[in-house]
Amino acid sequence: MPGLNNKHPQNLRIVPDQGGQAVSAEEALPGNFRWGLLLFLIALCLRIAFYTALCDAEVFAKYTVLAWEAAHGADLGERLLDVSPLYLTLFWAVCKAAPGALKYMPLIQLILGAFIPVIIYGLGLRLFTRQVGFAAGLIYAMYGGGMILESTLEPYVFVVLLNGLAVYCLVRSMEGEQASIRFIAAAGVLAGLSVLAKPNFLLFAVFACVWIHFALRNVKQFKQANLYPLVYLIAALMMIAPVTVRNYVRFNDFVLVTADYGKVFFHGNAGATTVFIPQYLPGQDKPAPGDLPVDYAHVAFRKKASQLAGRELSPSEAARFWTKVTLKDFKEHPWKHVKLEGRKLALFFHNFEIHHIQANHYRYMDSLRYPFLRYGLIASLGLLGMALCLREKRRFAILYGVAGVYLISGLIFVVNSRYRAPAVPYLCLFAGAVFHYTAAFFVEKRTKALSLTLIALACLLALTHLTYSREISDYLLTVMQMYPK
Repeated sequence: MPGLNNKHPQNLRIVPDQGGQAVSAEEALPGNFRWGLLLFLIALCLRIAFYTALCDAEVFAKYTVLAWEAAHGADLGERLLDVSPLYLTLFWAVCKAAPGALKYMPLIQLILGAFIPVIIYGLGLRLFTRQVGFAAGLIYAMYGGGMILESTLEPYVFVVLLNGLAVYCLVRSMEGEQASIRFIAAAGVLAGLSVLAKPNFLLFAVFACVWIHFALRNVKQFKQANLYPLVYLIAALMMIAPVTVRNYVRFNDFVLVTADYGKVFFHGNAGATTVFIPQYLPGQDKPAPGDLPVDYAHVAFRKKASQLAGRELSPSEAARFWTKVTLKDFKEHPWKHVKLEGRKLALFFHNFEIHHIQANHYRYMDSLRYPFLRYGLIASLGLLGMALCLREKRRFAILYGVAGVYLISGLIFVVNSRYRAPAVPYLCLFAGAVFHYTAAFFVEKRTKALSLTLIALACLLALTHLTYSREISDYLLTVMQMYPK
């Protein structure tokens, strides 16, 4: 924050007494580079080992099929509104320029994923200490669920990279005596690209505007407090606008990025018989001759909405239709949804990974035989770290915010691995802070604080590992019936 920079390290203490101090990246650049490089190499080696052991020939083919068809002149029509514009464009470019590279995309994405721990390290270096940053990066490097999603032909790895860089730029923007408009604009550009990769990051874009405003008001930069959030928002919208304009020109319909929010909202709420298995439409339409069958539920939902409405609905109207259906269910069955939201909240931090993609599910089950870190440990450490860092919540507000955005997104829509995983890097940062606090408590012989911390961690581990055992067994049985290996 302006005024809380590295010239005043006493204001950047991670613990109230004799704790570590945040380190300027410029203060020890060679050392920082070496630690960052070490993290990258560790993450890269683990991902190559994962690819060798667990990546078989089966892939999630939605984007490869759609991009291949588009690259060879097919008109995707409204299917353009079902998928990530950024990721589809990337795959289209690969299909046009080097189609043989498609089979190596899981490996390429895993290599890109090895940069994520370096970004985490950079954030830890700026907000915590070098040790916390390295511990956080190492935790993410060893997270098996992240490797599964990075190797899936879905935009996860780009979402996390762009999110992390956007947050990093926001943190950098507030380090000097005066806020840096260049870093704020860069953060806006990265946030806009992240929205094109996965639209639920729009929630963070709103939070970031509020964060910039209050961060600057706190240091009495009132003029910038009103101007700089606008700069951030304009930069983000400049990235999003071409897709919005394309959607309007092509379909005569205002769709900001994609038009699937109504369907997903229905899946995670009115259509949810359990949190683990969303209920799809009974008697759902099957692809007609000439239709692209991949992920056809989007098309089926639009057709069903038009059928129930008694007229042809545009994609945005179909999305609003399913939103209204779901809100009506909220109104008619409020207690059901209160319980459902409580379960979603608990399941957001639960150890079990819910993969609604067949290949991912079996890779996850196979990965349990290997010593990768699992989500429940990271979530437990992250929650404990959030509690320990509350005394300095203003400095860490941006981390609380981005983790909270993905929690809110899961509560609104669906809780599964793809929806909650982008929060993991920020949980890792708080997890790294736990090691700092426990070490400080041990060195300072604060036995009571250390004991309470360990007891709290044990309770969190129990809650994230030992609950929902019956539902997990039912889920595994259902998946085995649906997808016999």
